[in-house]
Amino acid sequence: MLEPPPIPEDSRFALSLLARLSEDQRADFVGRLAQAAPTTSTSHFAANVMPVEGLQEEELSVVLEELLAMKTALRPKTDVEEFAKSVAASMSRADVGLIPADQVPGFTEFLIEILGRQINLSITAAAGQLMFESERVFGSAKVLTDLRPVYESGTGSPVAMMPVHLLKISVVNSDQEYTFALDGLDLVQIGREISRARSQEKDLRDFVESARLVWVER
Repeated sequence: MLEPPPIPEDSRFALSLLARLSEDQRADFVGRLAQAAPTTSTSHFAANVMPVEGLQEEELSVVLEELLAMKTALRPKTDVEEFAKSVAASMSRADVGLIPADQVPGFTEFLIEILGRQINLSITAAAGQLMFESERVFGSAKVLTDLRPVYESGTGSPVAMMPVHLLKISVVNSDQEYTFALDGLDLVQIGREISRARSQEKDLRDFVESARLVWVER
């Protein structure tokens, strides 16, 4: 029988956190996953799942990030049961030692339950992947408002004052930040577009819910 492949170093910590959970704690985790609203963000999904007995907040985020990565890596025709068996067997390797050999069947079933039967985890993985297909994903925004003096040519004192709004937008998973100078009319236009988008979103949500589908928010 071929030896199962090794567990990548960056996955071992997350899997060790799952492995240490008791049967009752595993059942609690599965129950929380079943009740958590899906999102496009790992951190927001973690907030929806919390609290989980046996896992601190930061540990839960690490675990969910690993599980979402696994779910994303699974191809549509991948046999989840075989994948779970492979992961559990790899965790029991002598050079890994995350679980003893006699716990492989139980941990395999635990992974199958999570990766194969938890629809909210599946939706979050797919929605997050869809969201990040865009070249840039909005991170945060800040508006700084200031007064700027207006000078007439040849004079040393300002003849007028003008408000200037600086809109700063950051991008997720990037150091990029974009700055835009706006005036009052620009703010009105942006506000109008946001109101229109929110109205359209409400109509779309009503349609999705009437079709008995899951509405995913970030």
